[in-house]
Amino acid sequence: MVDDIFAEWEVLWGEKAVYDVMAALAFRCEPSLPFSWFDGIQFLVGIERDAMGQWCRLPSRKK
Repeated sequence: MVDDIFAEWEVLWGEKAVYDVMAALAFRCEPSLPFSWFDGIQFLVGIERDAMGQWCRLPSRKK
C-alpha cells in the first residue's frame, strides 16, 4: 500500500484523507524491520523534504 501511495504522490499529496490514512497505518502497523530512533527521525526528515519539494521544487531524497 505504501508503494502505491508514493507512486501517486504527486496527485495525492494535497488530499487530507491521505495523511489520515498514513497516520492510521503508522499507529496500527508494526514495522517489518526494527529501526532505531535515529533511523525514524531520518525517515521523517526525508518525508518532510519530499513534501517541501512539492512546493519549492527541491530535489527528491535519494532512494
